[in-house]
Amino acid sequence: MRHGMDGWIDDTIALVRPWGFDLSSVVAPVLLWHGTDDELSPVSHSYWLAKRIDRAEIQVNTGAVHSDAVQALPGVLKWVKKHWIDELD
Repeated sequence: MRHGMDGWIDDTIALVRPWGFDLSSVVAPVLLWHGTDDELSPVSHSYWLAKRIDRAEIQVNTGAVHSDAVQALPGVLKWVKKHWIDELD
């Protein structure tokens, strides 16, 4: 919040308005990471997204909360390397 509330406000608006594209039009590989104990965002939303994005892979971590995404980052970056960087070589 040091630089203002714009990002937070944009995220909040994105929850209640159309995103401007159809999720089925996403053709790139997508990783959805979610913790089962996240009280800010229900895991059902990640399952909903995964059903609508053809190349989505979902990783649901039992007992993880919203902020545990920070600890998941090294694994997420390995996934990005495998699915994006290695494909480009």
